[in-house]
Amino acid sequence: MHSSTVNSRTSLSPRRRWNPLCEDHQAARLSSYLGLVAGEVKPILHRSRGCSDQELALQTALQDKILGPGFPCVAARSAFSRKSYRFGLYPTLGSHDAALALCHDLYEFSHELRHSHEQFTSFIAAFSAPRGVDEVAFEALLWRQLQLIHEIDAQYFSWDASVSKDPDDPNFSFSVGGRAFFIIGLNQSASRLARVMDQPCIVFNPHEQF
Repeated sequence: MHSSTVNSRTSLSPRRRWNPLCEDHQAARLSSYLGLVAGEVKPILHRSRGCSDQELALQTALQDKILGPGFPCVAARSAFSRKSYRFGLYPTLGSHDAALALCHDLYEFSHELRHSHEQFTSFIAAFSAPRGVDEVAFEALLWRQLQLIHEIDAQYFSWDASVSKDPDDPNFSFSVGGRAFFIIGLNQSASRLARVMDQPCIVFNPHEQF
């Protein structure tokens, strides 16, 4: 991953220190930070807007997939069983718009983690497109999406010092908001049945859970 200078945040308001995109209108417009509140899917940040049909359908699809037989990620399965996860629906995988919205929502997720007593939690990002691409193309788009997220994030935060930023290093984990995440990709053409999903998804599991 490329890096750039981290800006000082000492003069920012309390919320902007942990979410420097909280006043970015485009990031807020594209935000899709969802969770279960009293058993119902609700926007966590914008309670007044309600959920779209696509977001409600996504919740059902994710639950069926992650709690279904053969899904390999214990952390995600535990988070869904305890309903301690967050998720969202974003624009095209590999796009700047998706990167901006994801940075915004991952900052919110990371802030929630500081105050959570849950042992396991996950954030799942689903993307509206593309569908039907082969596994090689999906992997390229996934890495492009992570690079675009990093290019935004590096303006505000350093890489988590507990992990490597070199993807070839065994100690590599992706970092956003100064926190390391273990990444899992789901897509329609995955060679592993446990990773097959009708629409492309990236699962962000906090590294410290493992």
